[in-house]
Amino acid sequence: MAGLVFVDPTASGTPPGSALVRTLSFAFVSRVLRLRALLPTANSRSIRELAGTLAAMPRHMREVADAFERRTLPPVPVRVITAGKRPRMPQTQLAHLNSSHQALADGSPHGRLIVAERATHQIPYEQPEIILQTIGEIL
Repeated sequence: MAGLVFVDPTASGTPPGSALVRTLSFAFVSRVLRLRALLPTANSRSIRELAGTLAAMPRHMREVADAFERRTLPPVPVRVITAGKRPRMPQTQLAHLNSSHQALADGSPHGRLIVAERATHQIPYEQPEIILQTIGEIL
């Protein structure tokens, strides 16, 4: 059997708020992190990687939105594992993220949303057993 397991994926669609502010924020934070990574510390590499991820986030968000609009998922069971603990964020952002994850699960006739109650976005580190259990279920 084949299936797809998404672990706290990027939200699809256009998030609430200003696209310009969002793009500038990602670019600004990315630059600040790159400058911080110039200081020789044990975390310099991780900081550079995070800076690269944030710099590419607007493009990734567009790719997710495009794929979701095209409905390019194969007709297989889909599981979307979402974090149960979220950082403080505006309610409109949280609602957008939650509805996006639910819509992704609902996009498959055998889709299901699974909440990792004890985890933040770091589900692979904080609650890896839920990922293993979900993969086992799909197999």
